[in-house]
Amino acid sequence: MQEIEQVRELYSVVQSLREEFNALNERIKERAHRIDLLSFQINEIESAGLMPEERETLEEERRIFSN
Repeated sequence: MQEIEQVRELYSVVQSLREEFNALNERIKERAHRIDLLSFQINEIESAGLMPEERETLEEERRIFSN
């Protein structure tokens, strides 16, 4: 009976570790997706070639449109 209880406990630990592993894998995938998105956005901003005064104008327009 003692061995059966040990197997149950070990099985529970394995299940818990699997769940944690799956959660970590999901977080890794989400982080990779976020990095890809931010890299794309950075490239888009850099390729726009905005001048400093254009940025101020665009920020003002954004404030107006957000209202």
